[in-house]
Amino acid sequence: MITETATPKRVSEPASPQSTLCAGPDALEPEGSARAWMERMRTSPGLLDYCYFTARTNLAVLERAVKRAGKAPRVVDIGCGRKPFQKLFPAEANYFGIDFDERTRADLVHDLSEPLPLPHGMADVVILSEVIEHVSDPELVVAEAARLLKPGGELYLSAPFAFPIHGRPWDYQRFTDYFYRRLSERHPLRLVELQASNNVFSTPLLLCNQVLLSVPRVPMILKHLGWGAINAVAGMLEIMGTPWSEGNDRLGLFLRMNPSGYAMRFRKI
Repeated sequence: MITETATPKRVSEPASPQSTLCAGPDALEPEGSARAWMERMRTSPGLLDYCYFTARTNLAVLERAVKRAGKAPRVVDIGCGRKPFQKLFPAEANYFGIDFDERTRADLVHDLSEPLPLPHGMADVVILSEVIEHVSDPELVVAEAARLLKPGGELYLSAPFAFPIHGRPWDYQRFTDYFYRRLSERHPLRLVELQASNNVFSTPLLLCNQVLLSVPRVPMILKHLGWGAINAVAGMLEIMGTPWSEGNDRLGLFLRMNPSGYAMRFRKI
């Protein structure tokens, strides 16, 4: 079990440099809430979900990291929220969550603009899922993730690109795949996989899903049916573009120019 040597102090916003071990999931929203549904979508995406294609891509990449981690891995989830990904790992896994918000299920509440009070090389897997856009110093967070990994361990990183502003007021940036590829030049990490969600034609349809999500006084069943219809059209556009989207010629680059997000795996070297 990881312990804190400094005097514990609770923090409620990421402006504070202090950290503390959490006592438990206080003040969490009930399982039937919209938050719980959105978190379920991250591990069990369905065609009737508004972020189906992005969540599906992200999940496929993470599952490959889970499979490689073994039966009893040490996992550090930075920006863990309610730990939706814990269920993907074996029950024997040592799963440690970090977040700046004490209302989460984090084991450690900490400002991610400060170094983490955790030992070097402690983790087989580090997760940075939809976090890097919310931190003021993404290079520091990646450096800390690399520091926590043991040699051969994997960093799973996912982030949006063509996606609405969210988590206000802590939504600072969007990065292209060129930024993520260059992380290997600045940190002891080797990029082993990078997947983009959606192509230039299907991404706008997924933004329509976001619009429908925000429309008031529409029953959720109708929203789900609308998302299903939009996702079906987006899926056909994905299938039609697949033969050309992987190439680095002009057409391939065009099809990949506006993804909804990226998911990737890095390996510690």
